[in-house]
Amino acid sequence: MIYFPNGYIKVVGKTGGGFSNGKPVPVSESLSDPIPCHYETVRRDKRGQSDDSYFTQASYKVRIELQEFSAQDIELFKSDGTTSLGRFTVQNAERLELVGQVLITV
Repeated sequence: MIYFPNGYIKVVGKTGGGFSNGKPVPVSESLSDPIPCHYETVRRDKRGQSDDSYFTQASYKVRIELQEFSAQDIELFKSDGTTSLGRFTVQNAERLELVGQVLITV
């Protein structure tokens, strides 16, 4: 299946953490180079509620070229490169060998 990229993802890498000489070591994050992707919105609404405030709930299916993928967190961007759709925890990453893609659910 041919798809047309309409955005890109950046993998969130985390280093550090834990303890050194009994003191906590902060976790530092870095973003990878952009990976072109095609994303589809599964759900995006403002029905999330916490105490007296509302927030946006979002879920996406993201397809990238077939590659090794083991990220825990990604940031999803629109193709314009300036609009972030958010930072998400990867729920599932499935290799689709027949079409040469990885299907990521966030």
